[in-house]
Amino acid sequence: MQQCKLPTIRPIMQLEEANFYNTIEGLRQREEMLLYTQHLDIDELEIDYVQAFLEKDYASESLNYPGTPPAFDPQAAIWGAKTLYHIAQLLINRNAPLENIETMLPRYDGAIRAGSLLSADLCLRFLPSLIVTAKRIDDEDPLIERVQQLAMVWHYSGIPLLEKTLPSNWEIILSDRCLTQLYVDRVIEHDQRQFYTVPELIPYISISLGEAAKTG
Repeated sequence: MQQCKLPTIRPIMQLEEANFYNTIEGLRQREEMLLYTQHLDIDELEIDYVQAFLEKDYASESLNYPGTPPAFDPQAAIWGAKTLYHIAQLLINRNAPLENIETMLPRYDGAIRAGSLLSADLCLRFLPSLIVTAKRIDDEDPLIERVQQLAMVWHYSGIPLLEKTLPSNWEIILSDRCLTQLYVDRVIEHDQRQFYTVPELIPYISISLGEAAKTG
């Protein structure tokens, strides 16, 4: 993962109050997740900083994307960051009733395009790791089912979680050549062979596996 330092942000913000920003920065920079004993709200000022941080990270990471990367989608990036933040806090604050989970994890209300999937993935790619943690705590936690639902919609991020039921809508994935290749690369990286029989993906997977064999 590409790292993007933002040295000008730290002096501006009071870090002891910037729980959302600190969590996302730690996740992206060090792959460390901050968990708080009480669920903490997100300050509106933090959203601007997190958006700027993620946009720079996207610009840096996308330099290594195949072809021309789709444009950064700030709405999807912030929604993904908020979603991951709330899920992480819910993991250790399990006194929240089911209806509160739905309130804290709202569905995305924007148009989902190739750039949306990649922008949200800056944070949503860590969902599989959170699911592993959640199952260790309580395998019947309703939070797990909610995350599985998210993984079906945002399945570029949820590829490692999709073992029994695969998505049926591939239009967005195939709409952008950069996203298509990144998707196939992630399928192969995680050795998710159930995807190898998806008719829409077979040609791309075959080419990628063939190229890997040539260079291997």
